Amino acid sequence: MKNQMIMKIEGISKNFGGLKALHDVSLEIENNRVVSLIGPNGAGKSTLFNTLTGYIRASAGRVFFKGEDISGAPPNIIAAKGVARSFQITRVFPALTVLENAVLGCYPQAGENPFVATLLRKRWQKEEKENSRKAMANLEVVGLAQHRDQLAESLGYAQRKLLEIARVLTTDADLILLDEPFSGIFGDTARQMMNVITSLPARGKTVCLIEHNMDIVMEISEWIYVFNFGELIASGKPKDIRTNERVIEAYLGKPA
Repeated sequence: MKNQMIMKIEGISKNFGGLKALHDVSLEIENNRVVSLIGPNGAGKSTLFNTLTGYIRASAGRVFFKGEDISGAPPNIIAAKGVARSFQITRVFPALTVLENAVLGCYPQAGENPFVATLLRKRWQKEEKENSRKAMANLEVVGLAQHRDQLAESLGYAQRKLLEIARVLTTDADLILLDEPFSGIFGDTARQMMNVITSLPARGKTVCLIEHNMDIVMEISEWIYVFNFGELIASGKPKDIRTNERVIEAYLGKPA
């Protein structure tokens, strides 16, 4: 890996009482790549995501984004700096339209300020128009533009996953963290999701995802980090991970 790194993680540990969810994890995520975190359930992958995005505080270690130490910063500050994420369980707003859900990714919005909304109406209206344009462009990317005026509650599970991707893209984040984006989706929709994710580096985006479908991971990833029991046990290109003995042992167990 030779590209400039966008995020560097140094010695991250997280303890929940006597449970070590993460232990001394260090890794680098490079610009304009698709990087995957894999490992058995309970290996610490989602805990690491939650630590990187400020939803939980690490017990030890530091996180750098574009060279800046963001360790311990709250989620809104980290998001404002250019790190956005999706969640394993979809979090759309069912009573809003598909377009309105995507627009929520725009931050900050002038209309949230009563002064701007009341006294600087033209500025607010201009921004609203631009936000809608940006959101529509990202709905096009994920194939949901034709559903723009539908309520999000009318979407199927797989479409809600795609809507979350559109909302994340609308944040204009440079680093996008996706927690099991392929969970529960198959066939053509899974292929559509793969095409969306692999298109992002060409748009200047870096993607780091957690995923259990190894066929998909091996196809779309440029670099893979493998976790087991809260520790990073291997890293490398897909062809190297396929034959790594520690990885095979973590997934299949040790021979008796």
